Amino acid sequence: MTSERIKGHICILGTNTIFGIFIPISKYLMGDCVSPLTLTMFRIFGAAVLCALIGALMLAFRYGLLPYASDGDAFDTVYAFGEAGQNDSD
Repeated sequence: MTSERIKGHICILGTNTIFGIFIPISKYLMGDCVSPLTLTMFRIFGAAVLCALIGALMLAFRYGLLPYASDGDAFDTVYAFGEAGQNDSD
């Protein structure tokens, strides 16, 4: 299996897992706490905020405002964030 196919399968598995977790939570909340319309509005608002955050991060990486590993390795990017505020004179 190619790397792209594996990434696709991982994304689908993650999406199905999140969907499967939120079904019982939704049933519990709609039973006693909130109306279905209110729950739907919270979901839409949360998705919009998450989409805007991811878009802002993508733009920041694109224009060099945040450190990014050129080989695409996520661990290098996380390491760069950890090293950003440290003094190298030690």
